[in-house]
Amino acid sequence: MEEIKAFMIDLGGVIYIDNNLIKGAKETLAFLKDNNYKYLFMSNTTQKRRKNISKKLLKMGIEIQEKEIFTPPIAAIKKLNKENKKRCYLFSTGDIHEEFQEKKIILTDQKVDYVIVGDAAQQFNFKNMNKAFRLLLKEQTCLMALEKDKYYMGSDKKLMLSAGPFVSALEFATDKKAIIIGKPSREFFELGLKELGGNLNPQDVAMVGDDIFSDVGGAKQCGMKGILVKTGKYREELINNSKIKADIFIDSIADLPDINF
Repeated sequence: MEEIKAFMIDLGGVIYIDNNLIKGAKETLAFLKDNNYKYLFMSNTTQKRRKNISKKLLKMGIEIQEKEIFTPPIAAIKKLNKENKKRCYLFSTGDIHEEFQEKKIILTDQKVDYVIVGDAAQQFNFKNMNKAFRLLLKEQTCLMALEKDKYYMGSDKKLMLSAGPFVSALEFATDKKAIIIGKPSREFFELGLKELGGNLNPQDVAMVGDDIFSDVGGAKQCGMKGILVKTGKYREELINNSKIKADIFIDSIADLPDINF
């Protein structure tokens, strides 16, 4: 493996599962810091603000700053500000509405520039999907997906539908292609590279994740390395059927320091 100078690291399924830290995660992060590796937490979560993710990690004994976490809502806000499109219908649950509002994004269902879809969980029902569908019928309204994951690991240790299938349904119904702003989009990884700083090139960076499509696939399309952990949503049968191939497999984040970079 070519020399790696920095890492993008997924959170759910890699650093923790639910509220439980994965064994060895804290030690691995200490190793990276002690050996001057840069790292950025690249999470596809669309339900939590960065400050609340940081608080969650602190309760587990990991102290990080908000700026060390990069999520689809942050990437979306950057895009909206760049395009000067501030009127959005946000179809997601959790507290990320506050993040958008603090950055002066107008959350509304009137004269909408974007319908933004995150993980709405139980709110993905007919009434709400139909509302999003009707808003998207307006010619000027675009569809943005904060993520397009197929599934995630539920608290019952079984796979759960993520936002991807519902985004695909809206695409099919409206004949509009969603702009994907989270993993595995190229734009998300390129923005993450800028967040890492240090004049890094894609080949200097490896993504560590549990999703062969969103984590490894997204990284490799940008020229980065893909390291797949066998925790979280990892399923051997899904890997065997995937055309995307990880550069390295490790049992868990605890094994990252053992790789010869």
